[in-house]
Amino acid sequence: MDQFRNKSGYICDMDGVIYHGNRLLPGAKEFVEWLYREKKKFLFLTNNSGKTPRELQDKLARMGLEVDEQHFYTSALATAEFIAAQMPGAKAYVIGEPGLYNALYDRGITLSDINPDYVVMGESPNYNYDAICKAVHLVQKGARFIGCNSDLTGPTEEGLVPSCRALVAPIEMATGQQAYFIGKPNPLMMRTGLKLLGVHSQDAAIIGDRMDTDIVAGIESGLDTLLVLSGVTTREEMERFPYRPRLILNGVGEIPPAQFMKASGYSRGFQFLEKPVQNKIRLSQGGGARGGGSPPRVGSNALNALLGKAFSERSEDFCTAQRRKSNGIFQAVGKVLGLFRQPESLWIFQRLFIFPGKQG
Repeated sequence: MDQFRNKSGYICDMDGVIYHGNRLLPGAKEFVEWLYREKKKFLFLTNNSGKTPRELQDKLARMGLEVDEQHFYTSALATAEFIAAQMPGAKAYVIGEPGLYNALYDRGITLSDINPDYVVMGESPNYNYDAICKAVHLVQKGARFIGCNSDLTGPTEEGLVPSCRALVAPIEMATGQQAYFIGKPNPLMMRTGLKLLGVHSQDAAIIGDRMDTDIVAGIESGLDTLLVLSGVTTREEMERFPYRPRLILNGVGEIPPAQFMKASGYSRGFQFLEKPVQNKIRLSQGGGARGGGSPPRVGSNALNALLGKAFSERSEDFCTAQRRKSNGIFQAVGKVLGLFRQPESLWIFQRLFIFPGKQG
């Protein structure tokens, strides 16, 4: 872990790493404070094309996290750079959000549905059948098809939702024309990220929650790789990929040294998960909780992570908290949590079973 902390620069994803929707993830604020204190170079490199860097800065500020605008780079900006380099003054029919429209406009690309040179697809809440038909017709007439990123899903407070790759699929199937994706893991975006970071790949690391974009991009670009389990990829899903990250942690709150986190008033509750199979919390048949061993498990790794976050967020010692609960309650919790598979369930779990009398 010291080797990772000694890197000069970090490329970090946002969705599922720093926040879910409009909720800051545990330890994210302390992680960014550590980056600033250690004078690390860092760049939030996100595949989300919907927001401008200024909007992302404002979003983090609303969550209590102050980050300079220069630390953000999006797939929308990378897409605009690519089209401007390929065909200066091009015309594009766009399905996306303001972040994508602004990026294209700033690079001199005309937005038009009349004989455009490109059809560009990003994330969009206004995705509808009419827009799909328009895009299909334009691609059939010869427009080049661009996708801002290849993310199939994205994490939100309500769970996973379809992302750019899923929205592109109907157009690909109807036209037989495959989209060219600009965002991670495309080397175009990674090279730009490293250039903005100002650090050689050997002295940089990437932090992400997706094996199919963040981690493979880091491996192919020669960066050190760290997967956090706070977003899309689960431990079980990770095992199915032919490549692996060098490090695996529950979240970015485990990156700064323990003494820094303690001084910041943050308690992890668990040791580092530097190896895929260590430090799991299990419930025995009698309902007692303990680390390691081989009692039958209730739930899955999602339950392990959920319990870990619940206890660490409250800075309570796990054993002390466990003694306050009867075996019967833990048995019931194990059954109920079979339904709780999303991050937002943590809030419900805390209020119902652990700290029902506390707020905030």
